Amino acid sequence: MQVDLDKPLDDYPDEDPILKELAKKLTIKGSFHSTTVRDLIWWFGAYRRGPLIVDRIAESLAKYKLVVEPDFRTTYVDNYVKVSAKSESSKNPAPVEESAGSDSNFSHFSISQLESANRALITVAPNDPLEKAVSLMLAHDFSQLPVLNNSRSIRGAISWKSIGSKLAVVGKGELVSDFVGDCTVVEHDRAIFEVYDLIYNDEFVVVRAQDKTFSGIVTTSDLADEFRKVSESFLILGEIERNIRRLLDRWNKLPAERICEICNIARFDGFHKLTFGGYLRIMENDEFWSSIPFKLDRKTFVDLMDNIRITRNSVMHFNPDPSSEKELRQMRNFSGLLQKLIGFHQS
Repeated sequence: MQVDLDKPLDDYPDEDPILKELAKKLTIKGSFHSTTVRDLIWWFGAYRRGPLIVDRIAESLAKYKLVVEPDFRTTYVDNYVKVSAKSESSKNPAPVEESAGSDSNFSHFSISQLESANRALITVAPNDPLEKAVSLMLAHDFSQLPVLNNSRSIRGAISWKSIGSKLAVVGKGELVSDFVGDCTVVEHDRAIFEVYDLIYNDEFVVVRAQDKTFSGIVTTSDLADEFRKVSESFLILGEIERNIRRLLDRWNKLPAERICEICNIARFDGFHKLTFGGYLRIMENDEFWSSIPFKLDRKTFVDLMDNIRITRNSVMHFNPDPSSEKELRQMRNFSGLLQKLIGFHQS
């Protein structure tokens, strides 16, 4: 039985009242609350599954004797999960013992966490006419289509390559079955790092979900798009850090000893050796801020910078969820602000 929340999500100040409400409502046997992973982590004020948020969610679920199935850590962020009361047979996700950047956690980055692995498949059957497959590929700008016998049985795939090869050699064919080629099927829980070569060699793989149906297809183009999202975050963050160091170099009038005190370090060898947290502590300092050559609101600037710090920590820990558009916009805007300040300083 589906159980809903009493209020819209935005009306809850944090996760505690949500979990308290669900703990009371989910005492009825067989009851559950359905939500997406994205909304689940939003209860905790997060956009992505960083290591600290994952630990916090697991601890809070245990506190209120709730479980989430399937595992919220490895399920695609826009897929639905069920929150229910913990029973004797229920198992909470194993605690995360390593940081998200450690090798042991790479296994959690499964292929099912990619958007394309969860996109509704467009397929054809072996006895469909070739014209249907061609029309679907042209209409959707696809290079291939899975050929299914039924929802849990795959014959192979038809592609521009398989069609061209058959026509070049045989010169004819009317049904999809005349042009089917082999395809690689990977299970939903396979680590994405294990299937890179398969995707690059075969140009695509078909993903089989936990219920043995086929949940999506991942192509080389999909991988390139994922890498673009990740690399954009790294590039913007790199630019932000470089410009923060440039501003610190230009604005700073504090002696090295005072910087050591502010940042709680034994020795100051330059701003390039400080952590992002160190940059933030200096910007927050009254002595430093009073010496900057611009009329800026310190709280606004520091709050913006702290938001970047939180996003940076998640990105640098190789969080499996790509940066949201909101996070990317925040990073771009803050980078633009720093560029303006540098430009004003030079003019």
